[in-house]
Amino acid sequence: MFAFKLGKWVGILAVILGLLRVAMGLFIAFGTEDLEAMELASRTFLGTKTSGEAVDQGTMAFVVGLVIWMIAEIGQRLEDSDDRK
Repeated sequence: MFAFKLGKWVGILAVILGLLRVAMGLFIAFGTEDLEAMELASRTFLGTKTSGEAVDQGTMAFVVGLVIWMIAEIGQRLEDSDDRK
């Protein structure tokens, strides 16, 4: 039971952080005037060479978080259905 709740919270956290990373990457990509400013902002605020790398990382974190969250939800529902029998 504890493992499913922990998995659910880890999944939710990964989804939120992934979306935040994607939003920050897109903000830097579309909010800078030229390529040099975008690269400088990406290195400074995101720790990546380009904002596209941050968007890719955020997307991967989002997908992995969704998978963890769904597995935890399925496991918790299966355990609850076993307890009712």
